[in-house]
Amino acid sequence: MAELSHFFPLTVYKTKLGLEEPYRDDLLHSIKKDYENNDACHKNSKNTWTGDVNNFEYLHSRKLFEALFKKISTHIEEYSNSLNISDNMFDYYYTRSWATVAYQQQDIELHQHMQSHISAVYYLSVPINSGKLVLEPFTRENQNEFIPGLLRKKNFIDGLIEPSLYLSPGASIDVKTDDIIIFPSKTRHGTEKSESEESRISIAADIVAVLKDSSSKEFFFPPLNMWRKF
Repeated sequence: MAELSHFFPLTVYKTKLGLEEPYRDDLLHSIKKDYENNDACHKNSKNTWTGDVNNFEYLHSRKLFEALFKKISTHIEEYSNSLNISDNMFDYYYTRSWATVAYQQQDIELHQHMQSHISAVYYLSVPINSGKLVLEPFTRENQNEFIPGLLRKKNFIDGLIEPSLYLSPGASIDVKTDDIIIFPSKTRHGTEKSESEESRISIAADIVAVLKDSSSKEFFFPPLNMWRKF
C-alpha cells in the first residue's frame, strides 16, 4: 500500500476562552458605545464595522479589557507550544486590537495582516446564522496544485474535485460565543455574510514575536530594548 506524507500544513487553534457572562456584557456595552459614537453610520453598509480603521485600535490598553487579554495571552502561549516553538525564545507583544460589529448582509472581505505574526479573534456575541470565519491559503502556490487553476472554487462546485486535507480552496470555521481562534496573520481570512438581524461582535488582535535574546541569531526581530528611534 502506498504511503502518503503530508507537509506544509496550516494549523488553526480554537477553544472556549471561558469569560463569565457579566464580564462579557461589560465588554459588549463598551464596544457598542464606540460603535454608536462613531461618526460614520455603518448599519446600512455592506461592510462590517471594524474599530481598527475607526480610531478604536488599542483595546488592549483599556483597563476594562485587561482580564480579556490576560486570558488570550495564555492561549497564544499554548498555540505557540502546540507548534513546538521553544518557550524561552520569544516575547509576544500586542500591537493592535479592535472590535468588529456585523449586521445582516454584512461581511469582512478576505484579507491578510502582513504587519503582524499571529492573529487572534475572540467572539463576544455570535447569533445564529451570523456567518462563519473563512480561511484561504496564504499563498496561491499550493504544493498539491499540480495543474494550474485546479483549486479554483468552480472546480469544487462542479464536482471536479472533492475538498480534502490534500486539495482545498480554503476552509470555513463555525464559531460560537466565547470561542477564540488563533492563526498565522499572513493567512487570508474573512467572514461569510451574516443572515442574522442581530449583531455579531468579535475582538481581533495582532501579535508580534520578538526574540528574548538575539545573540548568534541572524533572523527575527531583536529585543525591543535594543531598538533605537531616529
